[in-house]
Amino acid sequence: MDRHELNSTKEFPACRISSARPTGSCPMPQLIIRKKSSNYRVIPFTDNLTIGRESDNDLVLDCPEISRHHARIKRRAGDFFLTDCGSTNGIWQGDRKIAHSRISNGFTFRIFEYFFTVVTDDPPSLVLVDGQRQRSAEKTIIFGIESFLPEAEQENRADSRLNPLQVDLPGDMHHLERIDTEPELLDRLLLCAVRSGNCDSGFIATHDRKGELIYRATHNLPPTGTGFSADRNLIDLAMNGKTVVCNHLPEDRIHVLCAPLKVGKKTEGCLYLTRRRDREEPSEETQTTIAILSLYGSLLLERIRSRIQAHRKQQNLRDSLEAKNRTIIRSKPMLRLYEDIKTIAPINVPILILGEPGTGKELVASALHEFSNRQGGYITLNCSAIPEGIFESELFGSVKGAFHGAGNKPGKLELAHNGTLFLDEIGDMEIVLQPKLLRFLENNEITRLGDTRVKTLDVRVIAATNQNLEEKIQQCTFRDDLFQRLSCFILRVPALRERREDIEPLIRYFLHRFADEYNWQPPSINKTALRELESFPWPGNIRELKNTVLRLSVEARGRTITMDTLMHVNTNFTKKSGQKVSPAPSLEEMERSYLRKTLESTGWNISEAAKIAGIARSTFYQKMKKYQLTMPAE
Repeated sequence: MDRHELNSTKEFPACRISSARPTGSCPMPQLIIRKKSSNYRVIPFTDNLTIGRESDNDLVLDCPEISRHHARIKRRAGDFFLTDCGSTNGIWQGDRKIAHSRISNGFTFRIFEYFFTVVTDDPPSLVLVDGQRQRSAEKTIIFGIESFLPEAEQENRADSRLNPLQVDLPGDMHHLERIDTEPELLDRLLLCAVRSGNCDSGFIATHDRKGELIYRATHNLPPTGTGFSADRNLIDLAMNGKTVVCNHLPEDRIHVLCAPLKVGKKTEGCLYLTRRRDREEPSEETQTTIAILSLYGSLLLERIRSRIQAHRKQQNLRDSLEAKNRTIIRSKPMLRLYEDIKTIAPINVPILILGEPGTGKELVASALHEFSNRQGGYITLNCSAIPEGIFESELFGSVKGAFHGAGNKPGKLELAHNGTLFLDEIGDMEIVLQPKLLRFLENNEITRLGDTRVKTLDVRVIAATNQNLEEKIQQCTFRDDLFQRLSCFILRVPALRERREDIEPLIRYFLHRFADEYNWQPPSINKTALRELESFPWPGNIRELKNTVLRLSVEARGRTITMDTLMHVNTNFTKKSGQKVSPAPSLEEMERSYLRKTLESTGWNISEAAKIAGIARSTFYQKMKKYQLTMPAE
């Protein structure tokens, strides 16, 4: 395959590209490469593009910091994916290192000092308009590699190979990337375009909520109504995705350049520049510069709007969570815990959540994720529910052939990249697996089972357990160094008996939640039944309370919940207040008594007793062993 090489420059070392356009194909996706924002190349490619230092790559970057085979862009099932090929210096998106990512139009990434922007949409065309008469049918130039090559080079090209373009752009363009507000971006983009195009005046207009174009940035324009008016036909062409160059506009005696600003696939506005007629017409180089500026400005505008939209979505989630918590949290211990969650959430360190079964540790972990600034997903893994033999592949992933029946499958850590992984029941993790988790927490790197490639991830790990990890450390069933790594912050979730002020709002919350979920009339509850529920010990905590309220709702069928309803659901509730199940001198004795009564009421059916208690069957077994509860001999 023939390869074309550009001469080395001080700003941009040698770069070679091998790429061919299939006969009769659609416009190819393009890769805009820049270094220090003053030197650009536009690279077209088809379904596959390899980047690296070796000569067998499609895009060769002769730079010692670039690995021999650094990265690959590949189309799969209609989508493009960027993959790190085991490079030394990695691929970066902002301040995050990425190993594998789906990419779309406008996706920008960095390899060492090189910045790459992917353009997958059909590129806008450049239509020349002369005066009042549109000549788009006479000459249309496709915005892409064809329009940027000198005519002689286009004629002499062999085998339809495509050369990359090198275009010099203003050195202050790199300042645009640092802007995080839309008004400032549009002001700076317009000023940059006016200077680059050597123009006299201009404006940027975008759609308002009513769909009308309004000025968002102006330069050297007279006040409205004092003689200046933009050409509507040219703006319409730009709003249809065309970059327009109009020489000698008769009415105003000016040259006009007009380019679209697109957010996604929708044209949101236009960049409109004018130059006096007594000056030279805009050159092809100027036209190209303005076209790339409008494209780059569009990508930055889309990035800002996406960031604002994500921030609003996250804020709405936070507001919803705060409103819910204000409704069901009244006790001082939970109010303190809630404030701790909001304080710790933005700090990117591991967190250990401790609490009895059913206290809501997973809800705390979810709240920590929602109040953080992490944009990735929230992934959960129950360490006690996964058999030891497949736990490692569940956590780290696997490649085809790693073991019998294995396929290429990402693990929970990969799925949680840029997000949060919640490891529930961390105390049940096998001791042989703990060093591997510890290694990830220390260097943020994983290797799938059966693979040799190392992947760097950005994952915030939150762990939870109802066990005493310090005792497990003494018993040599849990590593002390893993405990120290996980316990940078420790949050303790109080048991329901320690926060009785929350029982009534929780009951009312569950009553209305089940009514909405199952489309039935929410039952009311009388004071006697409510006081009975408030004084109950709830060894199964919120999980047991939730299950009890569901059974009460079904039993009441829209009527008022009374003591009779409670007695029918659970014989541990009594009609006379003097016979209530009251706290024993010891909490352990109280729990033992409750578990025994639950077992007796179910005929010592452990599965059914565990459901009533609202705890896992394995946890119920552990408590039976702890309290030496055995079925009496007949």
